Amino acid sequence: MVKILARSRRALGAVAVSSCAAMAMATPAWASSEDVSAMANRGDVCFTGVCGSATFSFQRSDHVGDISMSVADTRCDGNDVYIRFVVYSTATWETTKRYDSNGCNNGYKQWHGLSIDAGSGVIHGVRVKACVDDAGTDTCQTSGYFDNPRL
Repeated sequence: MVKILARSRRALGAVAVSSCAAMAMATPAWASSEDVSAMANRGDVCFTGVCGSATFSFQRSDHVGDISMSVADTRCDGNDVYIRFVVYSTATWETTKRYDSNGCNNGYKQWHGLSIDAGSGVIHGVRVKACVDDAGTDTCQTSGYFDNPRL
């Protein structure tokens, strides 16, 4: 009889542990939609000549913050490279070009603590844009579109 009770207690303990584990896995890592919309996003753009990346978070309907950007020359052809954001608001506009003029042997040039503010407008979304500063028209590509969850 004692052995049966000991087995029963072990079985109940195993059920309790597995139930708690299942509930923990079913619970999302965030507590509210506020936390979800403040999560960091990352846009990457790499092609022949340039590789760039930006992390950022949508903080309000008119503001993107916690921006860190980096860009590097990957071709060694003497052309500068730069990174910027394409901002989709009432009108589409682009942020300041952040240049790397150090050539291809100096790694990534980085910027931190940047932000984008639309003033009285809203920011519907953004793309990260990396470019090679060619003699004529610059060669550029953009990341996928990031929708602002704060609208």
